[in-house]
Amino acid sequence: MDPGKSTNEAIAVPLSQSTGSRRRAAIAIGIAVSIVFVALAVRNIHVAQVAEELAGAALTFLVVSVFTKLAGMLALTVRSQVLLEPLHAFSPSLVFKSLLVGFGGNNVLPLRMGELLRIDYLARHGGVPRASCLSVVVLERLLDALCIFTFFAAGIPLMLSDLDLGGALYPLGFSLLVAVFVALVASRYPGALVVLCRRVASLFGVRAAEFAGEKAGQLAGGLAALSSMRSVVFVVLLSALSWMLTMVSIQLWIWAFHLSLPWYAALLVLGFIAFGTALPSAPGYVGTYHYFAAAAMELLGVDPDVAVSFAIVGHAVSVVPVTLIASSVVYTEVRDFRRGGS
Repeated sequence: MDPGKSTNEAIAVPLSQSTGSRRRAAIAIGIAVSIVFVALAVRNIHVAQVAEELAGAALTFLVVSVFTKLAGMLALTVRSQVLLEPLHAFSPSLVFKSLLVGFGGNNVLPLRMGELLRIDYLARHGGVPRASCLSVVVLERLLDALCIFTFFAAGIPLMLSDLDLGGALYPLGFSLLVAVFVALVASRYPGALVVLCRRVASLFGVRAAEFAGEKAGQLAGGLAALSSMRSVVFVVLLSALSWMLTMVSIQLWIWAFHLSLPWYAALLVLGFIAFGTALPSAPGYVGTYHYFAAAAMELLGVDPDVAVSFAIVGHAVSVVPVTLIASSVVYTEVRDFRRGGS
Protein backbone atom coordinates (compact mmCIF):
# COMPACT_ATOMS: atom_id res chain seq x y z
CA MET A 1 0.00 0.00 0.00
CA ASP A 2 1.27 3.46 -0.93
CA PRO A 3 1.12 5.63 2.24
CA GLY A 4 1.40 8.80 0.18
CA LYS A 5 -1.57 7.79 -1.94
CA SER A 6 -3.71 6.91 1.06
CA THR A 7 -2.88 10.24 2.68
CA ASN A 8 -3.82 12.16 -0.46
CA GLU A 9 -7.09 10.26 -0.71
CA ALA A 10 -7.81 10.97 2.94
CA ILE A 11 -7.27 14.68 2.34
CA ALA A 12 -9.21 14.73 -0.95
CA VAL A 13 -12.38 13.26 0.57
CA PRO A 14 -13.01 16.03 3.15
CA LEU A 15 -12.01 18.68 0.58
CA SER A 16 -14.55 17.28 -1.88
CA GLN A 17 -17.18 17.10 0.83
CA SER A 18 -16.41 20.68 1.87
CA THR A 19 -16.73 21.94 -1.72
CA GLY A 20 -20.01 20.08 -2.13
CA SER A 21 -21.33 21.52 1.13
CA ARG A 22 -20.44 25.08 0.08
CA ARG A 23 -22.10 24.54 -3.29
CA ARG A 24 -25.29 23.23 -1.68
CA ALA A 25 -25.27 26.11 0.79
CA ALA A 26 -24.90 28.64 -2.05
CA ILE A 27 -27.79 27.03 -3.94
CA ALA A 28 -29.94 27.07 -0.79
CA ILE A 29 -29.14 30.75 -0.20
CA GLY A 30 -30.04 31.59 -3.80
CA ILE A 31 -33.38 29.80 -3.53
CA ALA A 32 -34.11 31.49 -0.20
CA VAL A 33 -33.34 34.91 -1.71
CA SER A 34 -35.69 34.17 -4.62
CA ILE A 35 -38.49 33.12 -2.27
CA VAL A 36 -38.10 36.32 -0.25
CA PHE A 37 -38.23 38.55 -3.32
CA VAL A 38 -41.17 36.67 -4.82
CA ALA A 39 -43.03 37.24 -1.56
CA LEU A 40 -42.11 40.94 -1.61
CA ALA A 41 -43.19 41.31 -5.23
CA VAL A 42 -46.66 39.78 -4.76
CA ARG A 43 -47.45 40.96 -1.24
CA ASN A 44 -49.88 43.72 -2.29
CA ILE A 45 -51.33 42.39 -5.53
CA HIS A 46 -54.76 41.10 -6.54
CA VAL A 47 -54.44 37.83 -8.42
CA ALA A 48 -57.56 38.36 -10.53
CA GLN A 49 -56.39 41.81 -11.61
CA VAL A 50 -52.93 40.49 -12.49
CA ALA A 51 -54.49 37.73 -14.58
CA GLU A 52 -56.64 40.31 -16.37
CA GLU A 53 -53.61 42.49 -17.11
CA LEU A 54 -51.65 39.52 -18.42
CA ALA A 55 -54.50 38.53 -20.71
CA GLY A 56 -54.78 42.08 -22.03
CA ALA A 57 -51.10 42.48 -22.98
CA ALA A 58 -50.58 43.17 -26.70
CA LEU A 59 -48.94 40.06 -28.12
CA THR A 60 -47.54 41.86 -31.18
CA PHE A 61 -45.23 44.06 -29.11
CA LEU A 62 -44.04 41.05 -27.09
CA VAL A 63 -43.20 39.06 -30.22
CA VAL A 64 -41.25 41.99 -31.67
CA SER A 65 -39.34 42.30 -28.38
CA VAL A 66 -38.11 38.72 -28.79
CA PHE A 67 -36.50 39.73 -32.08
CA THR A 68 -34.90 42.83 -30.57
CA LYS A 69 -33.50 40.54 -27.85
CA LEU A 70 -32.02 38.27 -30.53
CA ALA A 71 -30.65 41.30 -32.37
CA GLY A 72 -28.88 42.28 -29.16
CA MET A 73 -27.37 38.80 -29.00
CA LEU A 74 -26.08 39.22 -32.54
CA ALA A 75 -24.32 42.42 -31.44
CA LEU A 76 -22.80 40.48 -28.54
CA THR A 77 -21.73 37.76 -30.96
CA VAL A 78 -19.73 40.25 -33.02
CA ARG A 79 -18.26 41.73 -29.83
CA SER A 80 -17.15 38.32 -28.63
CA GLN A 81 -15.60 37.55 -32.00
CA VAL A 82 -13.49 40.70 -31.78
CA LEU A 83 -12.34 39.87 -28.25
CA LEU A 84 -11.65 36.22 -29.09
CA GLU A 85 -9.88 36.88 -32.39
CA PRO A 86 -6.34 36.98 -30.91
CA LEU A 87 -6.95 33.55 -29.37
CA HIS A 88 -8.63 31.70 -32.23
CA ALA A 89 -10.63 32.35 -35.40
CA PHE A 90 -14.00 31.29 -33.98
CA SER A 91 -16.86 31.12 -36.49
CA PRO A 92 -19.88 33.41 -35.89
CA SER A 93 -22.16 30.39 -35.38
CA LEU A 94 -19.88 28.90 -32.74
CA VAL A 95 -19.63 32.21 -30.85
CA PHE A 96 -23.43 32.59 -31.01
CA LYS A 97 -23.85 29.06 -29.65
CA SER A 98 -21.47 29.92 -26.82
CA LEU A 99 -23.71 32.84 -25.89
CA LEU A 100 -26.73 30.54 -25.95
CA VAL A 101 -24.84 28.18 -23.64
CA GLY A 102 -24.08 31.06 -21.27
CA PHE A 103 -27.54 32.62 -21.19
CA GLY A 104 -29.43 29.34 -21.30
CA GLY A 105 -27.19 27.78 -18.67
CA ASN A 106 -27.71 30.70 -16.30
CA ASN A 107 -31.47 30.35 -16.78
CA VAL A 108 -31.65 26.67 -15.81
CA LEU A 109 -28.60 26.06 -13.61
CA PRO A 110 -27.66 27.50 -10.19
CA LEU A 111 -24.67 29.69 -9.33
CA ARG A 112 -24.53 31.22 -12.84
CA MET A 113 -22.98 28.00 -14.12
CA GLY A 114 -23.81 29.08 -17.65
CA GLU A 115 -20.69 31.24 -17.58
CA LEU A 116 -18.52 28.23 -16.69
CA LEU A 117 -20.17 26.17 -19.41
CA ARG A 118 -19.49 28.90 -21.93
CA ILE A 119 -15.82 29.12 -20.93
CA ASP A 120 -15.50 25.35 -21.24
CA TYR A 121 -17.31 25.40 -24.61
CA LEU A 122 -15.00 28.04 -26.08
CA ALA A 123 -11.88 26.38 -24.70
CA ARG A 124 -12.74 22.94 -26.09
CA HIS A 125 -13.95 24.10 -29.49
CA GLY A 126 -11.13 26.61 -29.97
CA GLY A 127 -8.32 24.63 -28.40
CA VAL A 128 -7.34 27.59 -26.22
CA PRO A 129 -6.61 27.80 -22.47
CA ARG A 130 -9.64 28.16 -20.22
CA ALA A 131 -7.91 30.99 -18.36
CA SER A 132 -7.82 33.02 -21.59
CA CYS A 133 -11.52 32.37 -22.21
CA LEU A 134 -12.19 33.36 -18.60
CA SER A 135 -10.49 36.72 -19.24
CA VAL A 136 -12.73 37.35 -22.24
CA VAL A 137 -15.93 36.50 -20.34
CA VAL A 138 -14.93 38.63 -17.34
CA LEU A 139 -14.07 41.50 -19.69
CA GLU A 140 -17.48 41.20 -21.34
CA ARG A 141 -19.23 41.39 -17.98
CA LEU A 142 -17.11 44.41 -17.10
CA LEU A 143 -18.05 46.15 -20.36
CA ASP A 144 -21.72 45.38 -19.72
CA ALA A 145 -21.55 46.82 -16.21
CA LEU A 146 -19.74 49.92 -17.47
CA CYS A 147 -22.35 50.53 -20.19
CA ILE A 148 -25.29 50.15 -17.83
CA PHE A 149 -23.61 52.37 -15.27
CA THR A 150 -22.92 55.05 -17.88
CA PHE A 151 -26.49 55.01 -19.19
CA PHE A 152 -27.96 55.01 -15.71
CA ALA A 153 -25.62 57.65 -14.27
CA ALA A 154 -26.24 59.95 -17.23
CA GLY A 155 -30.01 59.55 -17.04
CA ILE A 156 -30.58 59.63 -13.28
CA PRO A 157 -30.09 63.42 -12.86
CA LEU A 158 -32.69 63.99 -15.57
CA MET A 159 -35.08 61.38 -14.16
CA LEU A 160 -34.93 62.11 -10.46
CA SER A 161 -33.34 65.50 -9.93
CA ASP A 162 -34.50 65.57 -6.33
CA LEU A 163 -32.46 62.48 -5.45
CA ASP A 164 -28.76 62.71 -4.64
CA LEU A 165 -27.40 59.36 -5.78
CA GLY A 166 -23.87 60.55 -6.37
CA GLY A 167 -22.63 59.07 -3.12
CA ALA A 168 -23.73 55.61 -4.27
CA LEU A 169 -22.87 55.90 -7.96
CA TYR A 170 -19.44 57.54 -7.89
CA PRO A 171 -17.61 54.74 -6.00
CA LEU A 172 -19.11 52.14 -8.34
CA GLY A 173 -18.16 54.15 -11.41
CA PHE A 174 -14.63 54.69 -10.12
CA SER A 175 -14.23 50.94 -9.44
CA LEU A 176 -15.39 50.06 -12.96
CA LEU A 177 -13.02 52.57 -14.54
CA VAL A 178 -10.10 51.24 -12.48
CA ALA A 179 -10.93 47.69 -13.58
CA VAL A 180 -11.06 48.76 -17.24
CA PHE A 181 -7.75 50.60 -16.86
CA VAL A 182 -6.09 47.52 -15.34
CA ALA A 183 -7.38 45.38 -18.22
CA LEU A 184 -6.04 47.86 -20.78
CA VAL A 185 -2.61 47.95 -19.11
CA ALA A 186 -2.49 44.15 -18.90
CA SER A 187 -3.34 43.85 -22.59
CA ARG A 188 -0.54 46.21 -23.60
CA TYR A 189 2.11 44.91 -21.19
CA PRO A 190 1.41 41.18 -20.75
CA GLY A 191 5.07 40.46 -19.99
CA ALA A 192 5.03 42.85 -17.05
CA LEU A 193 1.92 41.16 -15.68
CA VAL A 194 3.57 37.74 -15.91
CA VAL A 195 6.72 38.99 -14.14
CA LEU A 196 4.68 40.65 -11.39
CA CYS A 197 2.61 37.54 -10.75
CA ARG A 198 5.71 35.35 -10.71
CA ARG A 199 7.45 37.56 -8.19
CA VAL A 200 4.44 37.64 -5.87
CA ALA A 201 3.87 33.88 -6.16
CA SER A 202 7.59 33.14 -5.66
CA LEU A 203 7.01 33.86 -1.97
CA PHE A 204 5.25 30.47 -1.91
CA GLY A 205 7.87 28.56 -3.87
CA VAL A 206 9.20 27.94 -7.35
CA ARG A 207 6.28 25.79 -8.47
CA ALA A 208 3.80 28.44 -7.38
CA ALA A 209 5.74 31.07 -9.33
CA GLU A 210 5.74 28.94 -12.47
CA PHE A 211 2.02 28.23 -12.14
CA ALA A 212 1.17 31.92 -11.52
CA GLY A 213 3.29 33.03 -14.47
CA GLU A 214 1.65 30.53 -16.81
CA LYS A 215 -1.89 31.50 -15.77
CA ALA A 216 -1.07 35.21 -15.88
CA GLY A 217 0.15 34.78 -19.45
CA GLN A 218 -3.07 32.98 -20.40
CA LEU A 219 -5.22 35.60 -18.70
CA ALA A 220 -3.35 38.39 -20.48
CA GLY A 221 -3.84 36.51 -23.75
CA GLY A 222 -7.59 36.81 -23.29
CA LEU A 223 -7.22 40.60 -23.11
CA ALA A 224 -5.05 40.91 -26.23
CA ALA A 225 -7.83 42.50 -28.30
CA LEU A 226 -7.66 45.56 -26.05
CA SER A 227 -4.17 46.35 -27.29
CA SER A 228 -5.81 47.80 -30.42
CA MET A 229 -7.61 51.08 -29.83
CA ARG A 230 -9.80 50.35 -32.86
CA SER A 231 -10.94 47.11 -31.22
CA VAL A 232 -11.58 48.90 -27.92
CA VAL A 233 -13.84 51.47 -29.58
CA PHE A 234 -15.61 48.75 -31.57
CA VAL A 235 -16.39 46.52 -28.58
CA VAL A 236 -17.58 49.51 -26.52
CA LEU A 237 -19.95 50.55 -29.33
CA LEU A 238 -21.22 46.99 -29.70
CA SER A 239 -21.80 46.78 -25.94
CA ALA A 240 -23.75 50.03 -26.02
CA LEU A 241 -25.78 48.82 -29.03
CA SER A 242 -26.68 45.59 -27.24
CA TRP A 243 -27.98 47.39 -24.17
CA MET A 244 -29.81 49.97 -26.27
CA LEU A 245 -31.63 47.09 -27.97
CA THR A 246 -32.46 45.74 -24.51
CA MET A 247 -34.03 49.10 -23.67
CA VAL A 248 -36.02 48.91 -26.92
CA SER A 249 -37.33 45.52 -25.75
CA ILE A 250 -38.35 47.02 -22.41
CA GLN A 251 -40.12 49.89 -24.17
CA LEU A 252 -42.03 47.34 -26.25
CA TRP A 253 -43.17 45.63 -23.04
CA ILE A 254 -44.36 48.99 -21.75
CA TRP A 255 -46.39 49.54 -24.92
CA ALA A 256 -47.74 45.98 -24.66
CA PHE A 257 -49.46 47.05 -21.43
CA HIS A 258 -50.81 50.22 -23.07
CA LEU A 259 -48.84 52.45 -20.72
CA SER A 260 -47.73 55.99 -21.40
CA LEU A 261 -44.60 56.63 -19.33
CA PRO A 262 -41.74 59.18 -19.42
CA TRP A 263 -38.96 58.77 -21.99
CA TYR A 264 -36.58 57.42 -19.37
CA ALA A 265 -38.85 54.58 -18.20
CA ALA A 266 -37.01 51.85 -20.08
CA LEU A 267 -33.66 53.09 -18.77
CA LEU A 268 -34.89 53.10 -15.19
CA VAL A 269 -36.31 49.60 -15.52
CA LEU A 270 -33.05 48.40 -17.08
CA GLY A 271 -31.03 49.75 -14.16
CA PHE A 272 -33.28 48.11 -11.59
CA ILE A 273 -33.31 44.76 -13.41
CA ALA A 274 -29.52 44.82 -13.82
CA PHE A 275 -29.11 45.31 -10.08
CA GLY A 276 -31.67 42.63 -9.23
CA THR A 277 -30.16 39.98 -11.48
CA ALA A 278 -26.73 40.61 -9.97
CA LEU A 279 -27.99 39.30 -6.62
CA PRO A 280 -27.76 35.60 -5.74
CA SER A 281 -30.99 33.84 -6.65
CA ALA A 282 -32.52 30.67 -8.02
CA PRO A 283 -31.82 29.80 -11.67
CA GLY A 284 -33.38 32.24 -14.12
CA TYR A 285 -33.26 35.15 -11.62
CA VAL A 286 -36.70 34.19 -10.31
CA GLY A 287 -37.90 36.64 -7.70
CA THR A 288 -35.09 39.18 -7.91
CA TYR A 289 -35.95 40.02 -11.53
CA HIS A 290 -39.67 40.30 -10.73
CA TYR A 291 -39.29 42.41 -7.61
CA PHE A 292 -36.91 44.98 -9.07
CA ALA A 293 -38.73 45.24 -12.41
CA ALA A 294 -42.01 45.82 -10.57
CA ALA A 295 -40.34 48.26 -8.15
CA ALA A 296 -39.09 50.37 -11.05
CA MET A 297 -42.55 50.46 -12.59
CA GLU A 298 -44.16 51.45 -9.28
CA LEU A 299 -41.58 54.22 -8.93
CA LEU A 300 -42.88 55.47 -12.29
CA GLY A 301 -46.41 55.60 -10.85
CA VAL A 302 -47.70 52.30 -12.28
CA ASP A 303 -50.34 50.37 -10.32
CA PRO A 304 -48.80 47.42 -8.38
CA ASP A 305 -50.95 44.85 -10.20
CA VAL A 306 -49.85 46.20 -13.58
CA ALA A 307 -46.24 46.46 -12.37
CA VAL A 308 -46.13 42.79 -11.33
CA SER A 309 -47.84 41.75 -14.58
CA PHE A 310 -45.17 43.70 -16.48
CA ALA A 311 -42.42 41.95 -14.51
CA ILE A 312 -43.89 38.50 -15.17
CA VAL A 313 -44.18 39.11 -18.90
CA GLY A 314 -40.76 40.78 -19.17
CA HIS A 315 -39.10 37.88 -17.38
CA ALA A 316 -40.90 35.31 -19.53
CA VAL A 317 -40.03 37.05 -22.78
CA SER A 318 -36.38 37.44 -21.71
CA VAL A 319 -35.85 33.93 -20.39
CA VAL A 320 -38.17 31.44 -22.09
CA PRO A 321 -37.32 31.92 -25.82
CA VAL A 322 -33.55 31.94 -25.26
CA THR A 323 -33.76 28.95 -22.93
CA LEU A 324 -35.83 26.96 -25.43
CA ILE A 325 -33.46 27.78 -28.28
CA ALA A 326 -30.44 26.95 -26.14
CA SER A 327 -31.82 23.84 -24.44
CA SER A 328 -30.28 21.23 -26.72
CA VAL A 329 -26.90 22.99 -26.79
CA VAL A 330 -26.92 23.45 -23.01
CA TYR A 331 -27.81 19.79 -22.45
CA THR A 332 -24.88 18.67 -24.60
CA GLU A 333 -22.49 21.04 -22.85
CA VAL A 334 -23.58 19.99 -19.34
CA ARG A 335 -23.01 16.35 -20.32
CA ASP A 336 -19.57 17.07 -21.80
CA PHE A 337 -18.65 19.36 -18.90
CA ARG A 338 -19.41 16.62 -16.38
CA ARG A 339 -17.48 14.05 -18.40
CA GLY A 340 -14.49 16.37 -18.57
CA GLY A 341 -14.56 16.93 -14.84
CA SER A 342 -14.85 13.25 -13.97
